[in-house]
Amino acid sequence: MIETISVTAISVSAIIFALWCLGKKFHLGSLWRGFFMRRQAKQEGPFPYQELIDDNLPMAACADFGAFKKPLQKLPGMKTIVLMFERTADEYILSYDSYMPGRRVPLDRHGPLKFYSTETDLRNLVEDLHKQGVKVLIGFWAFWGDLIHRPGPWVKRHRELKPRRWGEADFGNLFVTLKPEGVTLAKYIAGQYKKLRYNFGFDGLFLGDGFCGYRNFFEPWQYRDKKNTVEQLADFYRLIAEMVHKTGGQLWAYDCLGFSYEESVSHGADLKLLAKAGLDGLVFQSYPTAWGKYFRISGKTDLTQEIANFLSVKEAFLGTSTQLDYSLELGDRVEGWWPSWEATRLQMESFRKRKADGKFLVWGNDSLGRCF
Repeated sequence: MIETISVTAISVSAIIFALWCLGKKFHLGSLWRGFFMRRQAKQEGPFPYQELIDDNLPMAACADFGAFKKPLQKLPGMKTIVLMFERTADEYILSYDSYMPGRRVPLDRHGPLKFYSTETDLRNLVEDLHKQGVKVLIGFWAFWGDLIHRPGPWVKRHRELKPRRWGEADFGNLFVTLKPEGVTLAKYIAGQYKKLRYNFGFDGLFLGDGFCGYRNFFEPWQYRDKKNTVEQLADFYRLIAEMVHKTGGQLWAYDCLGFSYEESVSHGADLKLLAKAGLDGLVFQSYPTAWGKYFRISGKTDLTQEIANFLSVKEAFLGTSTQLDYSLELGDRVEGWWPSWEATRLQMESFRKRKADGKFLVWGNDSLGRCF
């Protein structure tokens, strides 16, 4: 009897310890924090679109099909939409071959609207946005997979892209030659963009998370020894930029975890070199609610520090033509974080005072769709 109780106690303790370790590794406490954030968001509703217009800074948005109605709603003040294939939706971009009107496009993860789903819908949406004078970029992450989102067939076949460590999700090496294609990843991406641009009329490419230096999202102090790779990353961008510019488009990208210019260099991304390589727009990632209060990422808990990092990047871009926007956080239905209206207003005011070139709504779905 006593032995049974002891074994049970040890087993329960082991399970609790394992859950604690997983919680620390993957910040599972964010699930509880997200519950309370969502309650507040439901009470306030989506951030008022009119306030985004009144802010005066040029406006772009990260969105998917869930932001748009049929017929397409008016989007006054909107300059650019990035249709973001996030996480394993990169499979669609990387394996795309030809236009198939009825094929489903994995751009419906974030909701809340459900009017679009196929390649015909995507082509029509781009045309309708163009009629309103809005540029449309296609974006995706350098995402292999994680415990929840398993890699698709194309990604899984390319083991040379596998993450460097267990628990990471980014492609482990951007500078590989793909097998069996026999071309570099950069050249392959350039070729894929050319096909997508031809079939859908995109105005550019957005390189999302994982494409701007070495990073570990939950442990941002990792990979500070990658300064020797900055030239390789610049060459990676240069090759892609040549194709994008050749077809009349723009190349945009996220930065590396909202780091300062100097810290970005230590992680393998010299932003000056990327600007010279043809980068047209950089989105400085500022998430005082998502990273600071929701995930509680080390070193990402203070808007003051984010402003200081932003200013160091802004100084590095002096003398270049690269546009420097910041990410204005509006909420994420999938991850579960939602800033208060007050927090969003403070973020807008802070970056407006520092003369950001524009704001990039993340995610823009609810404010664009005017629903929650």
